[in-house]
Amino acid sequence: MCTMCNLCILSCPTDAIVMGKNFEHAVFDRSKLTKVLNRPGSKLEKGVE
Repeated sequence: MCTMCNLCILSCPTDAIVMGKNFEHAVFDRSKLTKVLNRPGSKLEKGVE
């Protein structure tokens, strides 16, 4: 859970994390934020276990 403290951005060695002002994933219903990453029948990439 992000607390907007900015510590992850300061400590990132490759500057891959940035703060943004856009809220494209903002929703009113918390259940819409749940993401399913491994669906039944999905295949893993070669070399991933």
